Amino acid sequence: EALANQVREENLDKGMLYPPFSNIRKISARIAANVAAKAYEL
Repeated sequence: EALANQVREENLDKGMLYPPFSNIRKISARIAANVAAKAYEL
């Protein structure tokens, strides 16, 4: 879910299912934050 939320409409219009690799650091940080938030809920 966290990864899917990072795909923008313009990427989907180009047929991309994943966000561009050029944004990997920002995307990884957001996914890590989401994982930490879920772990905290448990």
